[in-house]
Amino acid sequence: MTTYVLDASAWIRLFVPDGPIPAGLEEAVGGAERGEAILAAPDLALVEIAHVLHRKRAAGGIPAADFARLWKDVRRLPVDIVPVRDDLDSALELAVQLNLTVYDACYAALARRLGGRLLTADDRLARAARRVGLSA
Repeated sequence: MTTYVLDASAWIRLFVPDGPIPAGLEEAVGGAERGEAILAAPDLALVEIAHVLHRKRAAGGIPAADFARLWKDVRRLPVDIVPVRDDLDSALELAVQLNLTVYDACYAALARRLGGRLLTADDRLARAARRVGLSA
């Protein structure tokens, strides 16, 4: 069974399509919904997504009436949430090696530990993931 690690930028695109959907994301989600794939993310992804939704609501990009529904829908996606502390040492190493923020490196570290593929809408993180064989 294939494991995919979703970063916040990919996960949020499923609900707020303000840019291109990363290649393979819809297929990975469909596979997870059918029990044929596993989606995982570090717990910090939920904080990042909540921040994006809050910011977009405050700027008028998400109507207040839709905000609670979107947040609920985001959390219904079948994603295994993993404590970031489980991969923080590896994330620090990857941040230095790949010149990433520690936040972004947390996703790469989780993908590396799980033997999974990283799905991201962040071009810089996608390039780094390809350099170490973690991209989808």
